[in-house]
Amino acid sequence: MTEEAKVVGTARDLGIAAFLKMKGYKLLRRRGREFDFEIKESEQAEFDQSQIDYVNSSFAEFDGEIMNLKKLQ
Repeated sequence: MTEEAKVVGTARDLGIAAFLKMKGYKLLRRRGREFDFEIKESEQAEFDQSQIDYVNSSFAEFDGEIMNLKKLQ
């Protein structure tokens, strides 16, 4: 049996990258503000949907509140 091809999925937001790590995706590297993850080729759509799921989750709301608190002086 051959192993399924792996591809790189990219997240361009720290909060999304953390969410993807919590969902079990393996982080390969950070390039500036981008985070590259190893994903199976057949999981590309699921990976992309996970980024949308983050935006609609309480995790994104929490991330926004952290950013607001960082702005306090």
